[in-house]
Amino acid sequence: MTKLKWSQRKEWYDYKHNHFGIKYEIAVCIVTGWIVHYNGPFKGSIHDLTIFRWGLKKLLSLLEKVMADLGYVGDATVITPKDATSNQHRLAMKELRKRHETINGKMKTFECLRNQWRHSLDKHHIAFRGCLVIVQLCIENGREVYNVEGYSDPIFD
Repeated sequence: MTKLKWSQRKEWYDYKHNHFGIKYEIAVCIVTGWIVHYNGPFKGSIHDLTIFRWGLKKLLSLLEKVMADLGYVGDATVITPKDATSNQHRLAMKELRKRHETINGKMKTFECLRNQWRHSLDKHHIAFRGCLVIVQLCIENGREVYNVEGYSDPIFD
């Protein structure tokens, strides 16, 4: 096996998480909590907002928007905590983001996604999608991801 030069390896380095990695984009429905979209794999050095613009943004209808964290500031189709109109609005957005983080956490329980990938990179998406399907099936069959009842819709308030 040939050792990669730093210039080749740094493409896989994710400065946000301070390690090498593979990124995926996951979208979760605000109403149901179901996984409605995924996109990837991407090299760790690619910014989350760039991935959004390459993928999910192209699938949105004209008036449709998404909610995301502060890493997505700068796009008119993304509502971030900076866009909150009140403290209650900010808290509702925080609760909805917790649901998404719970799904991210469930994905990390799969050892094939947590540990070093030792197979061909062109097969990583197969393992990722398999794990994503298992998580979605758990959600559909009653394993609650994160309860957000009592919070009004932070986009339309």
